[in-house]
Amino acid sequence: MPIATVIQVPTTAKSVALTFDDGPHPVFTPRALEILKNYRAHATWFILGSQAQSHPQLLSDIVNGGNDIGTHSYDHVNLTQLSRAQMISQLGRTKQLIQNQTGKFWPYFRPTYGFYNDTLLSVAQGLGYQYNVLWSVDPRDYQASTNQIITRVLSNVRPGSIVLLHEVTPQTTMALPAILQGLRDRGYSAKTFTDLIKSSSKGPSQCRYLTITAPYMRGDDVMAVQKSLGQKGYSPGKPDGIYGPMTAAAVRSFQTSVGLPPTGNVDQAAYAALGIVCPPMPAPDYCRYLELQSPYMRGQDVMAVQTALYANGFNPGSTDGIYGPLTEAAVVAFQTARGLVVDGIVGPQTYEALGVKCPD
Repeated sequence: MPIATVIQVPTTAKSVALTFDDGPHPVFTPRALEILKNYRAHATWFILGSQAQSHPQLLSDIVNGGNDIGTHSYDHVNLTQLSRAQMISQLGRTKQLIQNQTGKFWPYFRPTYGFYNDTLLSVAQGLGYQYNVLWSVDPRDYQASTNQIITRVLSNVRPGSIVLLHEVTPQTTMALPAILQGLRDRGYSAKTFTDLIKSSSKGPSQCRYLTITAPYMRGDDVMAVQKSLGQKGYSPGKPDGIYGPMTAAAVRSFQTSVGLPPTGNVDQAAYAALGIVCPPMPAPDYCRYLELQSPYMRGQDVMAVQTALYANGFNPGSTDGIYGPLTEAAVVAFQTARGLVVDGIVGPQTYEALGVKCPD
């Protein structure tokens, strides 16, 4: 089975996964563990190997608190800019440290900056990783006040949300008690990623517009389509989560049989006909004017736009929350097709045309 990229876990249970990047930290990690224990909550750490090397006791403390540990990298480099051998070193060394210090291995990794490509996914899969864990809620805690972090998390969580937090500033740890209390008041529980996955309902974590691309699209939405096609008697070939020619041919045959246009592409009508339950379109808690900048803009609003582009049949490359050249190109194509001002900038008219609901 190919490695699954997860942004949000499809579930009806009011559960979320709090995740901490860039630790373990000698001050923030023990404090976070104490707070989690007080609230009978759990979380998942995506750690740096260099930090684990410097603070070896902390991984055991995390595990003893009933929490998960995933891999981030060894020293927080952009993994997509490395050679295959360097990628193997970054993930492999960190995996080995986790195993040496805890006696366990969790098959979860989160690429630095959310950047990944096919080579990185192939390397991760070869090392035994099964999930590329991204996020659906990003409070931008590295540049926010304590109150902003609290508000951004609590206003945006949904069943199955994966919340991105960092152990680099004191504000995040200071916000944690109010976040946990707010979740409790709203009927939510904070679980490890392992437990959140166990609560998953049938269906993918995202429903993109699926079409033949180079390289081929891959993910749990593709896998869901392939499984449904097979169950209905339309063979997509090996159910490998890769949208290749055999899968597209099976989609065309299925579309013909149910009276849909035989495009070979999977849109919302095809998902519905296949009986695949898709998660709702993400609603960001802020909407900025989005444009190509250096460094690239990133955030929930970008992810919502990317998801909407996929749903409307325009490929932004990924739903990683990063406004890069592929996303800009998809926006330009969408604006052209909809008769909007074609500038590659996402403003109020483009948000509305995409169906992205922005807060007032």
